[in-house]
Amino acid sequence: MTPTAVGLGVGSALSWGVSDFGGGLASRRTAPLATVVVSQVVGVSVGLAVIAVLGERFPGLEATGWAMVGGIATFISLVCFYGSLASGAMGLAAAVTGVVGAGIPVVAGALTGDRLRPTDAAGIALALVAVVLVSRPANDIGIGRRSLALALIAGVGAGVFFIVMGRSLSAGGETWWPVATCRATALVLAVVTTVVLRRTRATARGASPLMGVIGLADLAGTALFVMAGAQGVLSIAAVVSSQYPAVTAVLARVILKEHLAPSHLAGIVLALIAIALIALP
Repeated sequence: MTPTAVGLGVGSALSWGVSDFGGGLASRRTAPLATVVVSQVVGVSVGLAVIAVLGERFPGLEATGWAMVGGIATFISLVCFYGSLASGAMGLAAAVTGVVGAGIPVVAGALTGDRLRPTDAAGIALALVAVVLVSRPANDIGIGRRSLALALIAGVGAGVFFIVMGRSLSAGGETWWPVATCRATALVLAVVTTVVLRRTRATARGASPLMGVIGLADLAGTALFVMAGAQGVLSIAAVVSSQYPAVTAVLARVILKEHLAPSHLAGIVLALIAIALIALP
């Protein structure tokens, strides 16, 4: 990857780390679905405003279709991820989701003909060990089965998002149209689900400035990832962007004074090493 692409990927990780920490915090005060609805309203509104200012051209139906699939994956990933963050230790849940999300694009590439390098194989092996460590109860501190399951599903959704947004880029999508389309799709699904589950009141009570920050940071992270993918190898952009668990874990430790057992710290470190190995040129 070029230095610019790496910088964009790191910026994406920082933005997503802030967004995920805020999402977990907000979801402890209200339902995860409510957090998704309000934050996506902010993301879609700002995304459309940027399109209007920049005059970015409509990319066509194929690119838009892939971005919509990305929106479906985003909706599933965010609801599960915020649920995991709300019910378990934030640093551990973020590590599991980050590792799974980073590994899927690499594995998908290997299955479709990309050669799996020794560093990729080592990274995937460390990632599996990391998942075991962060899910292991220690001193009454653990991620829990429910939180672990949600984090794993969120990771799969993130991995699918990375892949299909790459397809949108290949089909002619630029930056902001795919991003706005993705977020708009996630918003529609969140609103429909909210109405079906009759949680509109919870959504109204959950609206807060914090959710606005979540929406803006999430939008920035997505846009920076798309830009990084456009300048480099998509799978590498995905694993660099997937280092956001470190940001979430640090914020949880500093702000929430979240205590982590030694095995959990080791798991988080291994997860970050795994991502770094996969990202090596």
